[in-house]
Amino acid sequence: MTDRVYNTQMMIDLTIRSVGDRRCTLSPDDLEDVIIFENIGADIKEFDRLVWSKGLRARLDASPVKGAVVYVDGKETLWSWSMAGRVLLTFRESEDVWLSAVAGAAKEDESRAGLQGLSGTLAQVKHLVSNFTKAWQEGRTEVVEDLKGTLCIG
Repeated sequence: MTDRVYNTQMMIDLTIRSVGDRRCTLSPDDLEDVIIFENIGADIKEFDRLVWSKGLRARLDASPVKGAVVYVDGKETLWSWSMAGRVLLTFRESEDVWLSAVAGAAKEDESRAGLQGLSGTLAQVKHLVSNFTKAWQEGRTEVVEDLKGTLCIG
């Protein structure tokens, strides 16, 4: 199950099949996809609870520019772009391994960060988010304003 490469189009197709037609029955492959996306969603919720709500949201809110890059141990790992009350967060290891999520920029009691797109195996994508969360907790991150407005999407 973890060797399968997932991508955004699979998420869209699954949503259309499972939500678009209420009478459809999910195949075993579709059910596996639901489990995979729920599994990654749990990592995003952990990021939301331990990173986003514990300082990253406030740091980005305080910035006069819309974009930022977060470095982990000197390597560009997370890009953010604020727009329309939301922040696009893109975790990226390589051109083929990335994950995008959107989080609320406002100071809400409960953030609603959610998966928007991905590319890579389950293990690779989960590692991106969990490694970043761990690095944040250990103080191995550096947030740098991106004055050029770079927007990194897959």
